[in-house]
Amino acid sequence: AKDMIIRSSVNSYPATLEADLRALADHHGPRLLREVALVGVWDEAKQDEAVVLCWQQIAGKEIDEGALSHQVHRVTGEDAKPDFMMKVDPMPVTGRLNKVDKAKLRTLAAERFGLSAAPRGQRQEGLHGVSFQRGNAGFPAGT
Repeated sequence: AKDMIIRSSVNSYPATLEADLRALADHHGPRLLREVALVGVWDEAKQDEAVVLCWQQIAGKEIDEGALSHQVHRVTGEDAKPDFMMKVDPMPVTGRLNKVDKAKLRTLAAERFGLSAAPRGQRQEGLHGVSFQRGNAGFPAGT
């Protein structure tokens, strides 16, 4: 699993930020977000990783995305500030422990924002110019 985001040669560790992001509250005090995940998605145009905040609101909560973005920036600082924010409901999970499926989130974010789901340095050219991604058991990228 890819648990680090590298942007502009700065390493960011999503796990160190996600608990604080999950705890964000409105001005009355109740939490806003049920689940959050920060993922890195390769931006070919910038030749760097874009940071994507994937978030799921608590049922019945109204969220002002501009205010949310401001609160998120206060938590992440400039180095891990999301380039994109993506509401996801339901949040994809994997395994018996229902962990957030960050690989699936990277794929969803890449599709939505026109980026590459392959992490930096992970795309390889196979025979006949077919792109493969490491860890996909030899299946072409995107299958």
